[in-house]
Amino acid sequence: MENYSAEISTLIIIIFATILGGIIGYEREIEGNSAGFRTHMFIAGTAAGLVSIGTLFIASFNPGTNSRIQVDPTRIIEAIIVGVSFVGGGIVIKDDRSQKVRNLTTAASLLFTTVIGICVG
Repeated sequence: MENYSAEISTLIIIIFATILGGIIGYEREIEGNSAGFRTHMFIAGTAAGLVSIGTLFIASFNPGTNSRIQVDPTRIIEAIIVGVSFVGGGIVIKDDRSQKVRNLTTAASLLFTTVIGICVG
């Protein structure tokens, strides 16, 4: 049987990040906001998973100092932030009647949840 310690470790990291995201999402769900429990869980788990997979890729594709292959782990983080910012931008709504911006805190909580997922990953 093959050694699956890296995969199991990645799965545990994703589960832990998902739980932490769920805690934030549960509070947002109780308040009745547009992004709640499941959304925060998915975002935190996805961010942790992408960072963890990136770490595995770095270990796999870093053959030595003379290689032409260069790995930049910050690009993974940048891509995650851009994706979640796109989701957060879709949540923010300006009400023309009352001239108020809605769901800005929810978008910020999604970004914060993403950072938690990245840190766990």
